[in-house]
Amino acid sequence: MALGVTVSATLLLYYMIGKGKLTNTTSIFYCVPPFTAVLDFFIFKHTLSLIAFIGMVLIILGMIMINQKAVHQPIHHQSDHMS
Repeated sequence: MALGVTVSATLLLYYMIGKGKLTNTTSIFYCVPPFTAVLDFFIFKHTLSLIAFIGMVLIILGMIMINQKAVHQPIHHQSDHMS
């Protein structure tokens, strides 16, 4: 079961990299652990330590900053540098 999930996640990662922006793809994958921890808190009533909560907040803030920076930067295509 775990092998199937791992292989599926890896294939999904490569598919998303091929179809979309790398920044958006990595943001989705980096947000999986915090999202899982939140679900664990609400579904199984497990508590988070302060350091784990701070880490989750830093991950989410980092993803927001990276995505905002990527939105405001112009897109450079490889063909622009070929002339």
